[in-house]
Amino acid sequence: MDKDGYDIHIPYGCYHQHYSILYQGKKYLFAVGVVDILPTCLSSVYSFFDPILSKTLQLGKITALREIEWIQRAQVYRPNLKYYYLGYYVQSCPKMSYKAEYKPSSLLCPTYGQWAPFDSAHERLEKYSPIRNICTLVDTKSDAFCPKLLSYSLKGFDIMKNIKIDVGSGLLVNLNQLNEIGRKLLLPIVQEFVDELGEDIAGACIIKLQ
Repeated sequence: MDKDGYDIHIPYGCYHQHYSILYQGKKYLFAVGVVDILPTCLSSVYSFFDPILSKTLQLGKITALREIEWIQRAQVYRPNLKYYYLGYYVQSCPKMSYKAEYKPSSLLCPTYGQWAPFDSAHERLEKYSPIRNICTLVDTKSDAFCPKLLSYSLKGFDIMKNIKIDVGSGLLVNLNQLNEIGRKLLLPIVQEFVDELGEDIAGACIIKLQ
């Protein structure tokens, strides 16, 4: 621990951060933050807290600021620890949109796998996909644009051929049959699908587009 009692030397893994106060000689637990400690970031998974206290103290923000403070203290000994990851961002959902309050921040472009500054990404979401919140977030004409090469296979499993996609009217296709834009839009979703289910189960499934 450091001089202020922060346990900054804990190994990588999942932890529950307890927030408590002493009240009339008893320890009162008023909030818990669930976090993953990773080599380059602290991932804020979830938090839960006393709903009555939070009406005036905004305990969700308190836990977030404490997590950010932990990163600042721990990165003295872990130079690769640089980021605070808040997970998925859904602009149209109040339970997700609060994440925009923490700045500076970036959103990951689903098309090119590149981080985009929040302000410009927000503008593109508002312009191109205000309801579904899924579109290209990076400016492909910018000098800073440097797309990642997205892999079309996973551990020898050919995503391009083995995953069937229902595009409507009973028409089944695979990624190979889509144009370049379609492949780039759907590949991250399909890859995540295979990661979650495994190759055997995913290969027997059909992804239906809504």
